[in-house]
Amino acid sequence: MEERSTIQGLLSGEINRASDPIAWDDDTYLFSKSRAWANDRQWMLEQLADVQYAVHQRLAMAMFAGGKTSLVHAFTAIASTSPFREDISGILTEFRAWLAGTSPLSESQVTAFSEQAIVVEIYAPEEWRSLLEDPSFSRDRRRSLAVYGAVPEFMGLRRALSRA
Repeated sequence: MEERSTIQGLLSGEINRASDPIAWDDDTYLFSKSRAWANDRQWMLEQLADVQYAVHQRLAMAMFAGGKTSLVHAFTAIASTSPFREDISGILTEFRAWLAGTSPLSESQVTAFSEQAIVVEIYAPEEWRSLLEDPSFSRDRRRSLAVYGAVPEFMGLRRALSRA
């Protein structure tokens, strides 16, 4: 039960480096995340789907799910409650505009871009692949967009784009 409280504190942002620097530096919370994923996977997936927690906190927690299948389940939990899920074609249009250089990306859009990328990866994987493989867009732009995604299925494509 204590571990659940710790996870909820991390997801809410109440527990962070500033609130407990010694435990943070000793990786206490890192091990809590790993244990929670190992011992209480279903509950962790429920937490990731809970929109009361900021999406950037949920995305960070998902990275500790471990293993390809577990990561896909974690990202699917986040995508399933995303408001962006309702407008995948709009997201794809926005990504195309950004790739074409006709739409800037502001700092405030970075978290939204990450969430949108994961939604497209989960619910429209062929369209995501098509965007990243489209040679009509600059390689640098495609590489930058690929970074926002996180689903393991596209790891090879992200690596290929990262090579010079």
